[in-house]
Amino acid sequence: MPITELAILEALPPHTADSAPIQTFLSDVALQQAAWSGHPLLFFTLAHDDARTTVVLVSGWADVPAHDAWIASEPNQALLRRAGALLTVRELLHLDIAFETLPHSVQRMTWEVLSRAQADSVDAERGQLGAAEPGSGVWEGAGRVLGGGDGDIHRLRGYVRVGPQEEREITQRLAKGDGPRAQELRRLAVRDGDSP
Repeated sequence: MPITELAILEALPPHTADSAPIQTFLSDVALQQAAWSGHPLLFFTLAHDDARTTVVLVSGWADVPAHDAWIASEPNQALLRRAGALLTVRELLHLDIAFETLPHSVQRMTWEVLSRAQADSVDAERGQLGAAEPGSGVWEGAGRVLGGGDGDIHRLRGYVRVGPQEEREITQRLAKGDGPRAQELRRLAVRDGDSP
């Protein structure tokens, strides 16, 4: 089962997610990493980030060692050298969520981090997650951090289209979310690479 990579990137001043150098860099990352991993890259911004300095990368890997091999590779190291003046990696997570079930046309997502106490109820549901109801345009996946973590569950809920009903649901999910780690992600169009 392919796992899900979730990386939080921070643009360095004076750059933002929309700056031409960042856009070019993300496009190059999308092309090179997808060629290596066989999975597309999806880019998002945080809805509450008015400065648009945070970029969330969501992608898939066969497993953690496959991603580690990419990280150590010369093509990725060259990308990291280029990134030095543009952005930094704030957080990198490998989640046991089946990436191949995530619709690549998702436009918005909620990302919740659930405590251990909350995680027990999610563990009971996990067998039912990952496949959207036909025609609903909503997907959900939940998983623990692989290779460490504190036992928390990360729950992603993706929306292919967002109408009034979905807006209400997103607002409700964030209102009852678990503290500062209940976030809304909005798709970031990357020129010449990822496109929503």
